[in-house]
Amino acid sequence: MSTATFAKKYLKDARFPNERTRKTQLWDVSGILKDRYNERFRFDVRPLKVQKDGTTAKKGSTRTKADKMVVETLSQWWIIDIKELHKYILKNKIKVLHLESIAKELEWTVTLEK
Repeated sequence: MSTATFAKKYLKDARFPNERTRKTQLWDVSGILKDRYNERFRFDVRPLKVQKDGTTAKKGSTRTKADKMVVETLSQWWIIDIKELHKYILKNKIKVLHLESIAKELEWTVTLEK
């Protein structure tokens, strides 16, 4: 599913950055999660990609200006708070994360059914 589809289905007042902002600030869409929050967030909605070793993963960056990272699975969208994720990574000194295990460890995680 594309960023535009995610935005249309799950966000109110979705706004898309220009190409320069998207590349330098590393976020894809901003908006308010429908029926969840009244606060506007910036979302990193880049898709999972097959890595050289054959695993499927999503790379992140500490340079991002996104507030939330969105991960699409076959049946759900997982939305994870990036600040909380960065703190977890630093505290646990890890580089590779598994979605289901970290989602249980983090306080701010939203799961949306497709």
